[in-house]
Amino acid sequence: MSTPSSARATGYNKMNTPRPANERSPNELAKIP
Repeated sequence: MSTPSSARATGYNKMNTPRPANERSPNELAKIP
């Protein structure tokens, strides 16, 4: 792929970095006990 590895790393980090609850999607909120 032509995507720079830095951009891939940023996307990975965004997906796996915890976010404040007000930024979570309803699906993510549903997973929180």
